[in-house]
Amino acid sequence: MKINQLYNDLKEHVDIQSLDIVHATTLYTDGALAYEIFKEYGIPYVITVRSADLDYFMKYRPDLLSLGMDILTNAKNVLFVSPSLKKRFLAHRYINSKKSVFANKIVVTNNGIDDFWIDNRFIPTESKKIDSLQLLYVGRLIKRKNLLLLIDAIKILRKEFSGLTLHIVGSGGGYEKEVQAKAKSNADFVTIQSVIKDKGELMQVYRRHDAFVMPSFYETFGLVYLFQ
Repeated sequence: MKINQLYNDLKEHVDIQSLDIVHATTLYTDGALAYEIFKEYGIPYVITVRSADLDYFMKYRPDLLSLGMDILTNAKNVLFVSPSLKKRFLAHRYINSKKSVFANKIVVTNNGIDDFWIDNRFIPTESKKIDSLQLLYVGRLIKRKNLLLLIDAIKILRKEFSGLTLHIVGSGGGYEKEVQAKAKSNADFVTIQSVIKDKGELMQVYRRHDAFVMPSFYETFGLVYLFQ
């Protein structure tokens, strides 16, 4: 139902026949649309397999595995942003048993960093005492970012270093309500604001803080770690 709705909306807003190739940035959500375009118009597509494909769809929606295999089989290339993600994906029992149909299409190409962050590299010239550190988190409010535990950890640290603060920049994700509630209940040292899309504005937020913290359970390639 979701695929049909998105596909019909896509056809209303995009001249599909003018496309030469489609890049689906996820295996299932975007890949399903690319596959529909391929079936109807014959336009080739490439897909990028993300951690969300493994950790949500392949884990909780085994009924979609055959659809995923159809998408993989008909893709021109299958992209991974890191060797570790490729290894995890191919270790899945179902995928591994059928990998011969798409193994020769696999390409590992790492995420790149926007030139803006390279051109505006920042090296602090002085260090601050831990008691006055202003900590910063930037990212989506999802479980694997470990934000709830981060707030608890800072709360414990404040017993010894009372000046520690945390500012959260981000929105969206399955833990948004929980994180917002936790921030509100710890408003004496936690502040939160929605996602910042302007790179210049976001850079200034980074500059105003002393340390970036994001104790993720795991990351494919955490670009946000490098935007300092």
